Amino acid sequence: SQYTAVAAAQRAASGGGLSGHYSLNISYSTISGNKAQVDGGIGIFHSGGGSNTAVITNSTISGNSGSDSISGVGGVYVNVPLTLSNSTIAFNTSPNSHYGAGLSIAATTANLQSSIIADNLASGVPNDIYAVDGYTGANNLIYKSNRTVTHGKCPKQAPLADNGPSKTKSAAPPPSPRTRKGQAEWGPGRGE
Repeated sequence: SQYTAVAAAQRAASGGGLSGHYSLNISYSTISGNKAQVDGGIGIFHSGGGSNTAVITNSTISGNSGSDSISGVGGVYVNVPLTLSNSTIAFNTSPNSHYGAGLSIAATTANLQSSIIADNLASGVPNDIYAVDGYTGANNLIYKSNRTVTHGKCPKQAPLADNGPSKTKSAAPPPSPRTRKGQAEWGPGRGE
């Protein structure tokens, strides 16, 4: 999906915003305020012999919640190869302190580029990424992960809000480590 907003959806089981056993390509979209028992924002699962992938670019996944205390993930759960670039996963919540409130990467590959994954809480504690096998990438701002910390500082961002004409994203009040970082998709640059 491109230029899409999926907001305030509620599902009894998985994927409050989006869920399925298929390849997913999201760009220039916002997935926010969704709730589900397991995967509040997005849940993408491997389908029996298929070669599914997930690509998320220039998007925001924020304010979603998974309610299951054993396997709930607030933002994104994937068990297919993931490419995440120039995106923000923030302010997602879960009562499950094991699988990551922001991004849970189960037994697959993930490449994270120029993205912010921070301010996600599991049982009230920072818990941004859980990755079974780790992940690769560069120019990210990741606050708390079970694998590595790319940038162990809080990004000092505000919750998702209307911050100008046709822009709904989280503001970065100065001084924030997220300003002038990352790499623009057209080459080296200042980023946001």
